[in-house]
Amino acid sequence: CGWDRHDEKDSYVENTLRNVVVSHASDRQIVLLHNWYQSTLWSARGIFSDLQARNYQFVTLSDLERQPTLYGLQYSGSTVMHA
Repeated sequence: CGWDRHDEKDSYVENTLRNVVVSHASDRQIVLLHNWYQSTLWSARGIFSDLQARNYQFVTLSDLERQPTLYGLQYSGSTVMHA
């Protein structure tokens, strides 16, 4: 999305965060959401549902580490690059 660590705020209402994440989603993108904000927890179900409806697949960083070329990505340490 082009966000940084200061952009995810507790003041966001559920639909605002959901809309921002879903509208900026793109192929081979990692979305990091912190669960210490209540609004993030409330938004997560809708984000997952919306992205699944658009045929996005979800993998963990552990999945990428176990299968380095999974989905055309190359995982190396803490960096994910296009293969």
